Amino acid sequence: MTRLDLTAEKSVREQLHELFLAMAQRSFDACMESQNRVNFYDGVIARVEAGGDISADAPEVTNKSVAEVVAVARKLRQQAAGAAISAWELSAALAGSFRTTVRSVDAERELIPQFDVEHVADTEVGQVRINIRTWRRNISVEVVGSNAGVNALNAQMALAALMA
Repeated sequence: MTRLDLTAEKSVREQLHELFLAMAQRSFDACMESQNRVNFYDGVIARVEAGGDISADAPEVTNKSVAEVVAVARKLRQQAAGAAISAWELSAALAGSFRTTVRSVDAERELIPQFDVEHVADTEVGQVRINIRTWRRNISVEVVGSNAGVNALNAQMALAALMA
């Protein structure tokens, strides 16, 4: 009689890949929502500076000067731009395990910025990097590190989640 080998279980590396791919998709969606707000406020600023009246769309601006409306729109635009970048940050439970770097590039003739996000974790057996790259709506995730490092990171993340 032969012994059955379990082959349905995923490796820790695959599990981390799937986890970070799901988180990257959520981050990308939140980032795009913030980018839409940035574009909206850019349109408001351009319309008001060109002498357009937005009081029919936003009654709050009635009796406000152009400078006041533009100042508020710029402030809101800046907040939305910050939210677009911070959408890539990890949850509070995981943030302590990683150093995160977010880079974005506005490619010529592209509507969606390209993001390059790197999460670096130091474990007792080595460093593990999670690289996330976007191009248009495509997201790629790469888990880089030794198997021992990936296993140690998994344990470190599980402990951090339990402590939160």
